[in-house]
Amino acid sequence: HTHTHRCTDGVNSYVVVQLWCASVALVGNLTNSYEEGDLSFGSLYMYLALATSTAQTWAMYCLILFYTTFHKELAPMNPVAKLLAIKMSESQIPC
Repeated sequence: HTHTHRCTDGVNSYVVVQLWCASVALVGNLTNSYEEGDLSFGSLYMYLALATSTAQTWAMYCLILFYTTFHKELAPMNPVAKLLAIKMSESQIPC
């Protein structure tokens, strides 16, 4: 169960980082110190994008590790097809 808990912790860490980044971005926006899309070295946006990207990469690694470990047990649920269906439907939703 240690392996499963590590994978879960990796995915949950993404949620925590995402909430933290959203909170910092909100405060930065309210104080006019957050400029979305500004990738200059000293910008808040760049650091938040870096933190989010790192957390996303780690979470995806944990999900892939989980899937490769339990792919036989997960096969009846067809998780890859469900993931692709969700991603395809998300790409069709206008922002």
